Amino acid sequence: GIHAVAVTESQFLINGKLFYFHGVSKHEDVDMQGKDFDCLLLVKDFNLLRWLGANAFCTSHYPCTEEMLQMRDRYGIVVIDECPAVGVVL
Repeated sequence: GIHAVAVTESQFLINGKLFYFHGVSKHEDVDMQGKDFDCLLLVKDFNLLRWLGANAFCTSHYPCTEEMLQMRDRYGIVVIDECPAVGVVL
């Protein structure tokens, strides 16, 4: 698992090792089902990520299911979780 994350001026490190993102965006929805959890399709998605050589994905609009996060750990995938910033003034 991930124990330490560090960012230098030119590097992103996970557990002290240089990490290059090779990722995709992922919506947690299925045609004909919508945002309905389906374990078999989740396994299929993670196998597709492995086949693509992806090591990361961005979520969109809503938090991941607990099962999705468990699969992430099992497959060694980094999740960049979208977080709401409604009404935030920077």
